[in-house]
Amino acid sequence: MRRVKKYDHNVIPIRFKLQLGDMSGRIESPLDKFVACETPTMNKLADLGVPTEEYPYYIGFMKEMLSIYLRFIGDTLIRERVNLLEEYLLRGKDVNVLIALDEVAAGCAGVPYVFILTCNEVKACLEGDYTSWVYQWTFVGQQWDFNGHILRVDETNNFIQFITNNYYRLMKLNLTTGALISRTDTLNDLSTSVTNRSLLGKYVAYVLNDGGIPKLLIEKDGTLQQTINLSQAPISWLSTSEVYYVSVSTDGKYILVWNDNVREYVLFKGS
Repeated sequence: MRRVKKYDHNVIPIRFKLQLGDMSGRIESPLDKFVACETPTMNKLADLGVPTEEYPYYIGFMKEMLSIYLRFIGDTLIRERVNLLEEYLLRGKDVNVLIALDEVAAGCAGVPYVFILTCNEVKACLEGDYTSWVYQWTFVGQQWDFNGHILRVDETNNFIQFITNNYYRLMKLNLTTGALISRTDTLNDLSTSVTNRSLLGKYVAYVLNDGGIPKLLIEKDGTLQQTINLSQAPISWLSTSEVYYVSVSTDGKYILVWNDNVREYVLFKGS
């Protein structure tokens, strides 16, 4: 019997593992619901006469909606569904098809479909119902600031962002007070045309020379809703020979007006 040397290989395992049988069959694939829901989705698209080249976009919508049904409940579920509907409406997808697939997704998730959005309800989510706008604040721009185009309004975090055309400055202001939070130079070029309408055109605003007085006119559904005299305090703009720019937030709640003569931004808020 020879002596065991220091560098002899270990021929007996030091540790032992208990190997269980394959348990993969007991685990439901998280993708099963999404794959299974493709068939009723395509059947619904065929029933609605949707072109086959549009199928990938609508199937993608269904899967995103199904994910929302599986993750959220209550008011959060409603908000997330509305947000996704808004996103695909902005992409130009048909609202009636989207609502139909919303119901399909609910069925695939095993959730009772009790919240049905009509076309008008979806539009109401995109554009609010406002009847009057009141002055909020005036912000004095710098020499090279120019017409302002609203990019984002964040009421939760209380700020508004807009970008100026000349020298492409990104402005971030306190939504309540108009205090400057940041002014950043960008390389973004914008058209000199400012969007003076809400997302679907429910609200349109423009400045008119009314007998030598600059007035902001706000239309709702093609009917004049409100006239604001810009020559009166606290705005006190008197010039009718200069250029005015008006930018309306996507929902129509906020209206930003810029006077090219005095270089002031004025914000109005709807209610």
